[in-house]
Amino acid sequence: MPKSHKAELCRCCKSELELFSSARVLSYKADYYQCTNCGSLQIENPHWIGEAHSAAISDLDTGLVARCLSASRLIGVFLFLQGRNKWTGIDWGGGTGLLTRLLRDQGYDVLSYDKYIDGQHSKGFNITSNAVNFSKDFLIAIECFEHLEDPIGLLLNAVAKKDYFIFTTEIINSPPPDPAKGEWWYFMPESGQHITFASKAGLTAFSKHLGFNFLTSFGSLHIMSRKRIKFKTRSLLKVRPFRQLLILIVPELLSKRQSLTLLDKEFLSKKL
Repeated sequence: MPKSHKAELCRCCKSELELFSSARVLSYKADYYQCTNCGSLQIENPHWIGEAHSAAISDLDTGLVARCLSASRLIGVFLFLQGRNKWTGIDWGGGTGLLTRLLRDQGYDVLSYDKYIDGQHSKGFNITSNAVNFSKDFLIAIECFEHLEDPIGLLLNAVAKKDYFIFTTEIINSPPPDPAKGEWWYFMPESGQHITFASKAGLTAFSKHLGFNFLTSFGSLHIMSRKRIKFKTRSLLKVRPFRQLLILIVPELLSKRQSLTLLDKEFLSKKL
């Protein structure tokens, strides 16, 4: 029988862990532990993380542009359906700043923060870690959660003054796939960057630890909120045909009606 692991607790619900499997990550042996409560998986002591993130953007991340386009459209539709034109937010782990730029092009006042890179597409709208905790309507974290050794500790203060926390991650199945058998593409051992894999129950517990009351998911996009999301929003986005139609139409309308593109150009011109 596997032994209980005492050195760490589950990164989602803070329960005890037990050894689940071992596999190669980069050129190292990695031990995957499973939470005895929520079933989430995590890699213990991923000492190669610095090496894996030596380049802020992995050469293997061929989906970066498509992911930003998709996320910007779905987030834009969500904010639109929630019924306010003026929203302020922070793109946490914003990388190149592409998502920030796309959301600003829809008229949403979004700033970008990234520990490792000064986003080239969000020049003039990049912030330091001190500004992350400021009061805003929402915080975004796209393709970040699965990279974190301590998601609760890193995000607790960042989301404290936000109504919504919008993020992406793939949910691990129950029973979980075995990384030693290469049963799930999302383990991505060739990059070494994915180290935390949440179950559905794990994300629910994670939302409670961050202080949110509700968790709503649309595929791999998850939204934590202080108040229940509008019934209209949930109903339209839960139905795939409606969601696909809305993400084609709404962002285009927003870009024409309230885009910040030209205003941002004027703002940046004055700083030259």
